[in-house]
Amino acid sequence: MLLIRFILLFFVVAVFGCNKDDNRQFSADGLNGRWKMTAVLDKGPATNLDPPPGSEGKVFLQINGNSFSGETMRNTISNGIISLNKGDSITFGSFSMTQIAENQWGGALLTMLSSCMLQSMHPCRPSIITWRSPRRIEINTAMRYTITLEKF
Repeated sequence: MLLIRFILLFFVVAVFGCNKDDNRQFSADGLNGRWKMTAVLDKGPATNLDPPPGSEGKVFLQINGNSFSGETMRNTISNGIISLNKGDSITFGSFSMTQIAENQWGGALLTMLSSCMLQSMHPCRPSIITWRSPRRIEINTAMRYTITLEKF
Protein backbone atom coordinates (compact mmCIF):
# COMPACT_ATOMS: atom_id res chain seq x y z
CA MET A 1 0.00 0.00 0.00
CA LEU A 2 2.87 2.36 0.83
CA LEU A 3 4.45 1.66 -2.56
CA ILE A 4 1.20 2.56 -4.36
CA ARG A 5 0.98 5.87 -2.46
CA PHE A 6 4.61 6.65 -3.28
CA ILE A 7 4.06 5.92 -6.99
CA LEU A 8 0.88 8.01 -7.01
CA LEU A 9 2.65 10.92 -5.27
CA PHE A 10 5.55 10.70 -7.73
CA PHE A 11 3.12 10.73 -10.67
CA VAL A 12 1.24 13.79 -9.33
CA VAL A 13 4.48 15.71 -8.74
CA ALA A 14 5.79 14.77 -12.19
CA VAL A 15 2.61 15.82 -13.98
CA PHE A 16 2.08 19.12 -12.19
CA GLY A 17 5.70 20.01 -11.46
CA CYS A 18 7.15 19.72 -14.93
CA ASN A 19 7.05 22.59 -17.38
CA LYS A 20 8.45 22.17 -20.88
CA ASP A 21 10.05 25.64 -20.77
CA ASP A 22 10.23 28.77 -18.68
CA ASN A 23 8.68 30.98 -21.35
CA ARG A 24 5.27 31.54 -19.85
CA GLN A 25 2.59 32.44 -22.35
CA PHE A 26 -0.10 34.90 -21.45
CA SER A 27 -3.39 35.57 -23.20
CA ALA A 28 -3.91 38.02 -26.04
CA ASP A 29 -5.82 40.21 -23.56
CA GLY A 30 -2.52 40.65 -21.72
CA LEU A 31 -1.20 42.57 -24.73
CA ASN A 32 -3.89 45.22 -24.43
CA GLY A 33 -2.55 48.48 -23.06
CA ARG A 34 0.33 50.89 -23.50
CA TRP A 35 3.83 49.42 -23.99
CA LYS A 36 6.96 51.58 -23.88
CA MET A 37 10.13 50.52 -25.64
CA THR A 38 12.86 50.04 -23.03
CA ALA A 39 15.62 48.12 -24.83
CA VAL A 40 16.78 47.33 -28.36
CA LEU A 41 19.23 44.58 -29.29
CA ASP A 42 20.81 45.06 -32.72
CA LYS A 43 21.44 41.45 -33.75
CA GLY A 44 23.90 42.44 -36.50
CA PRO A 45 26.79 43.47 -34.26
CA ALA A 46 25.07 41.99 -31.16
CA THR A 47 24.99 45.31 -29.32
CA ASN A 48 22.33 47.19 -27.39
CA LEU A 49 21.21 50.55 -28.73
CA ASP A 50 21.34 53.40 -26.26
CA PRO A 51 18.11 55.38 -25.94
CA PRO A 52 18.53 59.07 -26.74
CA PRO A 53 18.23 61.55 -23.85
CA GLY A 54 14.62 62.40 -23.05
CA SER A 55 13.17 59.32 -24.72
CA GLU A 56 11.79 57.66 -21.54
CA GLY A 57 8.22 56.58 -22.34
CA LYS A 58 8.05 58.56 -25.58
CA VAL A 59 8.47 55.56 -27.89
CA PHE A 60 5.45 53.33 -27.29
CA LEU A 61 2.70 51.17 -28.73
CA GLN A 62 -0.93 51.25 -27.64
CA ILE A 63 -2.49 47.82 -28.31
CA ASN A 64 -6.23 47.25 -28.24
CA GLY A 65 -7.40 43.85 -29.49
CA ASN A 66 -6.31 43.46 -33.11
CA SER A 67 -5.30 47.09 -33.57
CA PHE A 68 -2.40 49.27 -32.50
CA SER A 69 -1.21 52.85 -32.55
CA GLY A 70 1.81 54.55 -31.06
CA GLU A 71 4.56 57.10 -31.25
CA THR A 72 8.27 57.29 -31.87
CA MET A 73 10.41 60.30 -31.01
CA ARG A 74 9.36 61.94 -34.30
CA ASN A 75 6.38 60.08 -35.79
CA THR A 76 2.82 59.13 -34.93
CA ILE A 77 1.54 55.64 -35.81
CA SER A 78 -2.16 54.89 -36.29
CA ASN A 79 -4.62 52.37 -37.76
CA GLY A 80 -2.29 49.41 -37.22
CA ILE A 81 -3.39 45.79 -37.54
CA ILE A 82 -1.90 43.10 -35.29
CA SER A 83 -2.27 39.29 -35.10
CA LEU A 84 -1.24 37.11 -32.17
CA ASN A 85 -0.58 33.53 -33.26
CA LYS A 86 -0.88 30.88 -30.52
CA GLY A 87 0.48 33.32 -27.93
CA ASP A 88 4.10 32.83 -28.99
CA SER A 89 4.34 34.77 -32.25
CA ILE A 90 3.04 38.10 -33.43
CA THR A 91 2.54 39.71 -36.83
CA PHE A 92 2.24 43.44 -37.36
CA GLY A 93 0.23 44.24 -40.48
CA SER A 94 -0.39 47.52 -42.23
CA PHE A 95 -0.36 50.85 -40.38
CA SER A 96 -0.38 54.57 -41.12
CA MET A 97 2.23 57.02 -39.90
CA THR A 98 3.63 60.48 -40.33
CA GLN A 99 6.75 60.68 -42.51
CA ILE A 100 9.44 62.55 -40.54
CA ALA A 101 13.06 61.32 -40.67
CA GLU A 102 13.56 58.99 -37.71
CA ASN A 103 16.51 58.51 -35.35
CA GLN A 104 17.98 55.03 -34.77
CA TRP A 105 15.97 54.41 -31.56
CA GLY A 106 12.60 55.15 -33.18
CA GLY A 107 13.72 53.48 -36.40
CA ALA A 108 14.17 50.20 -34.52
CA LEU A 109 10.49 50.24 -33.53
CA LEU A 110 9.46 51.03 -37.12
CA THR A 111 11.64 48.17 -38.42
CA MET A 112 9.90 45.81 -35.98
CA LEU A 113 6.47 47.00 -37.13
CA SER A 114 7.48 46.67 -40.81
CA SER A 115 9.20 43.30 -40.41
CA CYS A 116 6.45 41.34 -42.16
CA MET A 117 6.16 43.83 -45.03
CA LEU A 118 9.96 43.88 -45.54
CA GLN A 119 10.26 40.11 -46.00
CA SER A 120 10.36 38.74 -49.54
CA MET A 121 8.37 35.59 -48.74
CA HIS A 122 4.62 35.21 -48.34
CA PRO A 123 3.28 34.51 -45.84
CA CYS A 124 5.96 36.26 -43.84
CA ARG A 125 7.74 34.72 -40.88
CA PRO A 126 6.09 36.19 -37.76
CA SER A 127 8.06 37.76 -34.93
CA ILE A 128 8.55 35.66 -31.80
CA ILE A 129 7.07 37.09 -28.62
CA THR A 130 8.65 36.06 -25.31
CA TRP A 131 6.75 36.92 -22.15
CA ARG A 132 9.29 37.79 -19.45
CA SER A 133 6.43 38.75 -17.10
CA PRO A 134 2.83 39.94 -17.55
CA ARG A 135 4.26 43.48 -17.88
CA ARG A 136 7.44 42.82 -19.92
CA ILE A 137 7.83 41.23 -23.35
CA GLU A 138 10.54 40.78 -25.96
CA ILE A 139 9.71 40.73 -29.66
CA ASN A 140 12.35 39.06 -31.83
CA THR A 141 11.84 39.95 -35.48
CA ALA A 142 13.07 38.15 -38.57
CA MET A 143 14.88 41.38 -39.35
CA ARG A 144 17.61 43.14 -37.40
CA TYR A 145 16.22 43.89 -33.93
CA THR A 146 14.92 42.34 -30.74
CA ILE A 147 12.74 44.89 -28.95
CA THR A 148 11.87 44.90 -25.23
CA LEU A 149 8.57 46.51 -24.27
CA GLU A 150 7.22 47.19 -20.79
CA LYS A 151 3.63 47.96 -19.93
CA PHE A 152 3.01 51.34 -18.31
